[in-house]
Amino acid sequence: GAAGVDVSVEAGRLVVTGPLDDALRDALRHCKPALLELLAPVAEAPVSLRNLAPTSREQARLWFLHRVAANRSQYNVISAWRICGALDRRALQAALDAQLRRHDSLRTVFLEDAEGESWQLVTEASALTLQVHELPGAMPEQEDRLAALLSRFRTHAFDLGREIPIRADLIALSTEDNVLVLNVHHIATDGHSMQQFYRELSET
Repeated sequence: GAAGVDVSVEAGRLVVTGPLDDALRDALRHCKPALLELLAPVAEAPVSLRNLAPTSREQARLWFLHRVAANRSQYNVISAWRICGALDRRALQAALDAQLRRHDSLRTVFLEDAEGESWQLVTEASALTLQVHELPGAMPEQEDRLAALLSRFRTHAFDLGREIPIRADLIALSTEDNVLVLNVHHIATDGHSMQQFYRELSET
């Protein structure tokens, strides 16, 4: 197995720490260029190779469609909740982080090897950045600005080779009126799994 095997980038070279078996050595050889590109911006954060595996057939299909699509946001699954009443942002952040750690698919990036085969890499991400947007004002102008912001969120194009396939935004209309927006790429979710995610989030 790949337990205890880490990979990082130093001076433009891929550095592997730990024992390699034949299967892992072959996977590493195929994915070396993609791993170099992925890790170069975060060379100080090694990635565990135990989390590198071929994609499923459905993931491979969506990865291909995502790369050739003119509109990459068409595969986004976006939901918004109006939260009325006082909101504990720290508690919300903790709940989102717990969900990220619980679901590997939400921490996965995708690579392509020299032969065009796709691979999935579960990252060690443990925190989901909650982007906060302060949107004070009076209605109906405030509602118009809210609609424009939601429209912009829907068009976010995930870079599946560099970023995890989930985004969280909080729109603060007032201290007791907030909108939580979750945007997840379809490669990481389906209707059933998202229902489970939302149920777990509400219970956390």
